[in-house]
Amino acid sequence: MSVDAARKICQIARHLATMSRGSLLVVSNNANAEVQRLANQSTPVVPFPLDLRFLAFISSIDGAVLVDLEGNCHAIGMILDGMASTKCKSSRGARFNSAVRYVYGRPDAVAVVKSEDGMIDVLPELRPRIRRGDLEQYLKRLREIANQAVVEPKDLSDVRKWLGEHRFYFSNEQCDEINSLIQQALARYPEDASQVIESNFVPNEEMNDSYFMN
Repeated sequence: MSVDAARKICQIARHLATMSRGSLLVVSNNANAEVQRLANQSTPVVPFPLDLRFLAFISSIDGAVLVDLEGNCHAIGMILDGMASTKCKSSRGARFNSAVRYVYGRPDAVAVVKSEDGMIDVLPELRPRIRRGDLEQYLKRLREIANQAVVEPKDLSDVRKWLGEHRFYFSNEQCDEINSLIQQALARYPEDASQVIESNFVPNEEMNDSYFMN
C-alpha cells in the first residue's frame, strides 16, 4: 500500500465518522475475490475510486461498502458473513457484530464501523508493537520489589499499573511469575497498609511475536 493510498483510506474513514447515520466500511486486499464470493449478498459494481461526495449516498444502503487498498469501491450493500466470535457484544448493534464476525480471524480485511449511537470502531483492534526489553525491565523491577523485607506500597502500585496496562503481551510463564511475585510482595506490605486486589494475569491467545519490535 502506498502512502497516498493510505491517506485516501484514512480520509474516507474520517469522512465516514462525521456522517450522522450508521455506516460500515470494509477495506480488503482481496476485494476482487470477496466481491465474487459474496456476489449473491451484495451489489457488485465496476471498481471506481470512491469519492467522498458519493460516500454518504452509498453508505446509506444497508450493508457494508467494500473497497480495496487503493480506495476503489467494489461493492455496496454487502452482507458480511463470518463465524461466531466471543468478541461480539450483545450491547452493540447488528452492524458492529457482523463486522466483528467478518474481520476476526481474517488477515486481509479491516472494518470501520460507525454505529447509530455515534460510536466509531476500527476492527480488528490493533495493538501497538512494543520492545521485549520493556517487559523484562518491569519484570526485573517486580522481582526486586518482591524480595524486599518490607515493600513500599507505592513502588508496587507503580509497577502493577504498567504491567496491568500491558498484560496482553505476557506469556503463560511470565503471567505465572507475575502472579506469584505480586502475592509475595503483598505479603511483605507494612501491617497498616491497605492492599488492592486485582485480577490475575492470564496469557492472551492472540499474542504472538509479531507484537514485539525487532
